[in-house]
Amino acid sequence: EGIKRYQLEWKGGEWIRYGDWLGAERERRFFTQPRCVVRQIVSTEGYGIFAAYSEENLFHTQVGFVLLPKSGAKSDAKALTAILNSKLITFYHRKRFLDENKDTFQKILIQDAVDFPLSAGFNNKNLPEKVDEMISLVSKKENLNLYYGYNLPARDYHL
Repeated sequence: EGIKRYQLEWKGGEWIRYGDWLGAERERRFFTQPRCVVRQIVSTEGYGIFAAYSEENLFHTQVGFVLLPKSGAKSDAKALTAILNSKLITFYHRKRFLDENKDTFQKILIQDAVDFPLSAGFNNKNLPEKVDEMISLVSKKENLNLYYGYNLPARDYHL
């Protein structure tokens, strides 16, 4: 729910005190380093995979998983985000890993992402810049939706 294409959204809610007392503690680096966060449930209506770039300290449940580039570079994490949000990878994932006869709760698994056919030099200089542009555009769109959603007179709403 909080993982969208190019955007992570936390609306508040429950807090967790993170530490080694948890039953299944994860390494902190998965929640603090530059990374690609992928929503496990994929869309069956066009978009497919939802991935967002983050370098904020955000801890989440199993609604999503994290991909850390081997290099640790921000640019590689952003490139992964762009590639996973692409129509080509959505098509590949749908044909290779999903049951096309099933309509609901299709998932992308970490192992699926690891098995994607990416070359060692998958990042090019344009992908990180394009991700930054997409993040900015998504943010502007959200702001416009909020502005017009709250500022239109009641007569302008058609339900």
